[in-house]
Amino acid sequence: MRQLVFFLILVWTLPGYTNDQVQRYRGSYTLGHEVNIFCPEINSQCYWLSPSTEIQIRQQLQQLSKKHTIKPYQAVCVVIQGNIDRESRRVGFAANYAGLIEIVKVFGFCGQPEMVTQGDLQHHRWILESINGVDITVAEADKKIFYLDSNGQAKID
Repeated sequence: MRQLVFFLILVWTLPGYTNDQVQRYRGSYTLGHEVNIFCPEINSQCYWLSPSTEIQIRQQLQQLSKKHTIKPYQAVCVVIQGNIDRESRRVGFAANYAGLIEIVKVFGFCGQPEMVTQGDLQHHRWILESINGVDITVAEADKKIFYLDSNGQAKID
């Protein structure tokens, strides 16, 4: 029983591997002889594929890479779910990256899955296309809302 409690505490406290940090990401996956990385769209950092990523997931990534690229070292846009680990020690080629990423699920090529990721929610600009079926364009300036109605006439609220 003590071993079970110790194991649960250990799993809970390991940096970078808590269930709270499992997130969906849209980004570039690159595969080559010396490269096995994922770069989320939400930042400019890239992460080496963690050794703890299951073989089945690795095979899915390899198949996507082969299907959507012409040669090695070309990036392919994928949607995945995983844990980013910036704390664990990295050796070899992985030492040159911001951390490791354990990918737990591959949703597919970016053009296929219609889902929202964390990065999608972090955009600072949204475009409003219509209100109650009326096509409009919205901009905010000096606390006033300017828009074009369906006839192209400027309106102010």
